[in-house]
Amino acid sequence: GEQLGEVRSVKLGPDGAVQGVTVATRGLFGLTTVTTTLNPNDLVYLRERNSLVSRLTQTEMATQAGRRVKARRSL
Repeated sequence: GEQLGEVRSVKLGPDGAVQGVTVATRGLFGLTTVTTTLNPNDLVYLRERNSLVSRLTQTEMATQAGRRVKARRSL
């Protein structure tokens, strides 16, 4: 697959478990950067490549990011 983004931060809970992974992805036509937080259940770590791989498609990731932007605008 192709690289969709770069991990920007990892949110840990009080017990040390990962609660979210913030990823910067390419926006429309690769001209902008969109930041979204993914659920750790949507990610798989590939040790041999030292990479996180999302179970989500690029469209699903963009949709998730879009929902968060709309939610912030409505406040």
